Amino acid sequence: MVEFYPGLMIEDTKPVRNAGTGICPTYTLGRAVLSDAVTLVRSDRFNTLDYTVSNLTSWGYNEVQQDYKTMGGSMLYKLIQRGIPGWFPYNSVAIMQPMYTKKANAAIAKELGTIAQFTLDDPKPPATPFVVATSASIRTVLSNPKQYVLPWLAPLNSLFPGKKDFSWFMLSGDTPVNFQERINMQKAMKKAPNLHNAIHEFVEKIGAELIKKETFTLKEGLNQIDIIRDIAIPLNARLLADMFYFDLKSEENPDGVLNAAELYNNLLNIRIWGVNNNDPGQAWNRRRRAQEGAQVIIDTTRKLVDEVVRGRGLGLGIATALSDRLSRKAYIKKDSLRWCGYQIVDELLAQGNSAERVTDNLWLTAFGGIGAPVTAFYEVLEFFLRPENASIWAEVQGLTLKGDDAGLHEYVREAQRLTSTQRNVRVAVAPGELEGKQVQPGNAIVMLLGEAGRNPTEIEDATTFNPKRKINDVSSFSFGQHECLAKDLALAFIVGLVKLAADLRQLRPAPGQMGQVRTIRVGTEKAYLNDSWSYLAFDASTWKLHFDGHGKGAFTGERQPTEQVEMQQYYFLLKKAKDELLG
Repeated sequence: MVEFYPGLMIEDTKPVRNAGTGICPTYTLGRAVLSDAVTLVRSDRFNTLDYTVSNLTSWGYNEVQQDYKTMGGSMLYKLIQRGIPGWFPYNSVAIMQPMYTKKANAAIAKELGTIAQFTLDDPKPPATPFVVATSASIRTVLSNPKQYVLPWLAPLNSLFPGKKDFSWFMLSGDTPVNFQERINMQKAMKKAPNLHNAIHEFVEKIGAELIKKETFTLKEGLNQIDIIRDIAIPLNARLLADMFYFDLKSEENPDGVLNAAELYNNLLNIRIWGVNNNDPGQAWNRRRRAQEGAQVIIDTTRKLVDEVVRGRGLGLGIATALSDRLSRKAYIKKDSLRWCGYQIVDELLAQGNSAERVTDNLWLTAFGGIGAPVTAFYEVLEFFLRPENASIWAEVQGLTLKGDDAGLHEYVREAQRLTSTQRNVRVAVAPGELEGKQVQPGNAIVMLLGEAGRNPTEIEDATTFNPKRKINDVSSFSFGQHECLAKDLALAFIVGLVKLAADLRQLRPAPGQMGQVRTIRVGTEKAYLNDSWSYLAFDASTWKLHFDGHGKGAFTGERQPTEQVEMQQYYFLLKKAKDELLG
């Protein structure tokens, strides 16, 4: 009635009243004033009832927020990209400002000096995905680089359009230059022969410190910890910072300017843009965030690389000793993970690379190691902590107590095989055949590495846990020339995290919503919600667990229900608790 009443009042022209009492404006003025009232009433209802987190969900509310760094907050481009996904390039000059002609947009971009960020390409049909999930097909694809090419060069070059060319990088192509770059990086990593042990010692030492710091004691004998957000993610960031000599603040780099969260987010933004960009509606913003992240890492890392250059140029004697005492190298402990990172930088420089090239090589190599091992750790630990796998978890704890790292590697590798959701992508440039189906040029070949490891047509007892199983050459770390360069180091990191978890007695998911990791399937990919359920990402970011103390012991008590609760029910429960509290 609040909306209906003003509408009735201005439905017909009112006769002139000399007294002028009540709502007796002229027809035109009445339409204007009362229509405005209707608008205000309806907008109030929209903002209070419809445009809320409880109605749209946290994710939906966050999804429709404007980003004023993008075309002054324009959102129409996102509507077009979501409506006809893949037809227009993400940076089409016609789509990013659709209320102008393509010619006018190009002229404006040239005048503003931003034309390099856009493309004038016309629309075309999107690439058709072709999904394969057998080891045989994956071997075929990854063994034929001339027919199935890497797709990563274009997104990497678009980070600095017209300014940097990353065609030399090992993951940019399959030319001799790319192969040699991989060999050079392997040689640099071998300059630190104790790298594997350094990672184990690093995770054990820093991980124990983080657990002590981040554990929240609910009561005596009951503790809570977010094993992903507060342990795995900071360790992942610190590991890459030390191994690739980034400027993360730590006891071995007290003057560092980045913290773990900043470095992790910057590297993760690069990775999302480079290899996980599956949403054309978010592509523009993802590239901008990746550009910002890459620039931060380049600017901060270049200073450290320049210090190594100056140290190498001084030769032997007093000058070198003085330089070492005055530079950041003075804080580095011999045989530590950061010492290994220093050796890697030194070797890359010794190969004749410029400081700029070394800096770029460091962050380009590092972003492949962000997020993925954290998610792999979550998948492995979630498998171990299932009630039906209590006996397996007890064996893991036993191996940890005995210090049997080789046995732990076998258990983690098998758990990873049973849970991995990793995938890889190539683009067909020539016709072919896979799994009895025709492949056409332009098809995006999506290889489900995790699913291939559980394919019952190729793997004996595919769903059975067997740590002594023969290792398949196709794994979640890929296969062939572009197999994960540091797969052994990544596995060592995951094993180290599992060892930390195995020391937490009666470890189990926290009851209720806290102990759940929300996931959905987006095509062939698994997406994770953050702790506020407001953002979808491709890697786990939170998982709260409870434990009783330290030492061996699997949880055998009754697990409290963790059924999903609707958002409206939360509000009801809060209101009920408030009413009971206030009487």
